[in-house]
Amino acid sequence: MRENIDVSIIIVNYNTKELIIKAVNSVFEKTNGLNYEVIIVDNCSMDGSIEALRKNFFDKINIIESSENLGFGRANNLGLDVAKGKYIFFLNPDTILINNAIKILFDFLEANYGAAICGGNLFDANHRPAHSFKMKLPPKKQSAFLSAIKTICVKILMKNRDFNHGGEPKKVGYIIGADMLVRFDILKKTGGFDPDFFMYSEECELTDRIKKLGFEVYSIPEARIIHLEGASQKKEKALRMSVYSDYLFFEKVYGIDYVKKRYKYKCRYFLFLVFFTLGFYYKRYRFLKRIHIEEFIKWNLERNTIKEKRS
Repeated sequence: MRENIDVSIIIVNYNTKELIIKAVNSVFEKTNGLNYEVIIVDNCSMDGSIEALRKNFFDKINIIESSENLGFGRANNLGLDVAKGKYIFFLNPDTILINNAIKILFDFLEANYGAAICGGNLFDANHRPAHSFKMKLPPKKQSAFLSAIKTICVKILMKNRDFNHGGEPKKVGYIIGADMLVRFDILKKTGGFDPDFFMYSEECELTDRIKKLGFEVYSIPEARIIHLEGASQKKEKALRMSVYSDYLFFEKVYGIDYVKKRYKYKCRYFLFLVFFTLGFYYKRYRFLKRIHIEEFIKWNLERNTIKEKRS
């Protein structure tokens, strides 16, 4: 029965054997005061992850094996199909719980029905504040100049604006997908993650749909988790996927014509950054410039063709 499980913890794995063992260990070591289940969705790993998970945790976890790499969103949706919890906790394999974070997040949603999503404060490997949320969902209208100035000010002040430095829950735009606790009934209403996203921006798009239902998103600083961000991804491949997903988000929310305008905005934005930071962002700007909008449209057509064949 669903009411017997407070939280279903879903972790998507793809060739991260060493990382996911540490992540699952931290869940069992730090989580108490909850009835929970751990669901691992494996994206056809070839590094012995499944064998290691079964050896270390045996019947303590539920392993779902995919015959292909489904990406982040579609794999999490597989976990949703078998989840029995009142809440769903999406956790990255490159994370380590510092405290009883899941219980802290659970208690907050239990006491605040107006909130549908919450997440904790994330730290890097050296326990320094890391990117945990964004204060706003990506808006349709942005000033390239003002965005550049904001980024430069953050660099100068050396204070992470995407981390809850206060001691109280804070209403935010969206929580990054590394540690999202979400109400199961709300996920069912929205249909879960959009399967068109392979990786990146899917939590953004899902949050947009949930917010349109009238619910809020909160950062809970008391819940603390280490996030070894990017440990399982090659940097250039990750950046390319990030750019494609960024374009896809704006296509779905604002339309393809806006995507074309967004491309021009991105180039202007990074030009400002290059000018003011003396080349600090030059490499990233050149990479973005190579990914022209026509390449995104070509990729989008190929994605739709594959989707039609699957259906």
